[in-house]
This record gives sequence, C-alpha cells and structure tokens, in this order.
Amino acid sequence: MPAATGEGDVYLLSAILHGFDDETATRILRNLADAIGDTGASAALLELVLPETHADLSGASFDMQMLVNTRGRARTRTQWQSLV
Repeated sequence: MPAATGEGDVYLLSAILHGFDDETATRILRNLADAIGDTGASAALLELVLPETHADLSGASFDMQMLVNTRGRARTRTQWQSLV
C-alpha cells in the first residue's frame, strides 16, 4: 500500500474486507494504518452491515456465500467496530 503524503489523501476500501476472515482483515487494516502514519490522511470503508438480530434472507445468504466461497463474512455494526 503506498504511503500517504498528507491529510488530503483518502484510502477507499469498498467491498474489500468482507471477503476476508477477521485475522486477514485485521492485517489489512494494520497495513492501512501504517500507510497513513501520522500524515492526517483518512480511510473510508464501504461495506454491507448486517442487522444485529434477525438478518433478512438476502443478508444471511450473502454471509453464507462469503463464508463458503472466500472464508470472509458479512458483519454486524458491532462486529465491524470490533474489527476496526
């Protein structure tokens, strides 16, 4: 990941982290934090957020598809906050 050069830099991760297990996603986020360093750059994550309870059929199906095909997972807000 290229190093940020200033506070105007923004790293956009759109539909990336859901394809990875927690360990790999954490490693990606650590690399991102290292690239940002103390430059003041920002990171934006765009990901599906499952409800905490009673996921609808499409969300549950997406979660199963991620688990079976990529070892990734769809996550709830609480799970995303814990990961980040």
